[in-house]
Amino acid sequence: MLEQFGQDLKTGSRAGLLRAARRAYLLALLVLAVPSVGVGAAQWLSGQSELPLGAAVVLAGLAAGLGLMAYLLARRAAQNTQWPAPQAALTGAFQLAGVPGVPLLLAGAFAPAWGLALFLLVLAAGGHLLAWASLDRWVRSPAQDG
Repeated sequence: MLEQFGQDLKTGSRAGLLRAARRAYLLALLVLAVPSVGVGAAQWLSGQSELPLGAAVVLAGLAAGLGLMAYLLARRAAQNTQWPAPQAALTGAFQLAGVPGVPLLLAGAFAPAWGLALFLLVLAAGGHLLAWASLDRWVRSPAQDG
């Protein structure tokens, strides 16, 4: 995967840079997803815990708010025209992993509260779809750099 990543960066084309940005995004998302699975399994094995509805709503709102903040920061980085196109694309891609990553981590932490965990997983899936589509809109051609 890393060898392909390097080759995509060296192509000098928008398509290659988009592939590299998507690989960077997936790698960063994997870094967030793996611990959430481990935390979720440990939480699940520790037993069921009831979570009041108000707390679940606050946590869901927190996940959505932090995901939105990650999205806005990633968009600003990816659209920064003062940086070379590869730097802007990769910075935005790595930051964009936080959009689905935050709900994934919270879903793992609250796995015994299955209703909340399921909602957070759906939120993470929606964040992933948004992130994947955003990369296509944000990555600019390296030829546009002056």
